[in-house]
Amino acid sequence: MRTFFVALAIAVCGLLALHARAADAPKAAAELDVSKVTAADLGWLAGRWTGEREGAFIEETWSPPQDGMLAGHARELEGGKVRELELSSIETEDGKPVLRFAHFGAGLQAKRAGEILTWKLLKAGAQSALFEGVGPIAGERIGYTRVDENTLHIVGEFRRGEKLVEFKFVYTRASR
Repeated sequence: MRTFFVALAIAVCGLLALHARAADAPKAAAELDVSKVTAADLGWLAGRWTGEREGAFIEETWSPPQDGMLAGHARELEGGKVRELELSSIETEDGKPVLRFAHFGAGLQAKRAGEILTWKLLKAGAQSALFEGVGPIAGERIGYTRVDENTLHIVGEFRRGEKLVEFKFVYTRASR
């Protein structure tokens, strides 16, 4: 009987230790109240991020938040030529972050004349944000997750014809 109580005490102590560790764990996965998130809360995006997709070099850069706005740009280069340029912003409008971007080709020629894609914040965590398209891109999504200090994942569901196709970009923090 005594062995039973010793084993029980050890099990309870183990469970308490696990619970304490879980309580001390970072809350990165916890969702934030989207109604209280501002563009400034997405400052974890700031930095220069680089990666590769289908043989092309990709670079995405976000400035730190200033006066309620983050500004970003991206470039995709292949074989010494511009495949695509992107100009982006995240601004707080009506109390919520809104992501916008426009795409350009070489020489800043608009890929889709006058088209600025708009996304509203759907979900957010301490180092993640999921946006959903508005208007002609309704139903499309783009999510940013800062995996660690040097890794940023961007996952998107974009319409290609009648289907939503998922894209994933893995970026590493660039030093300069």
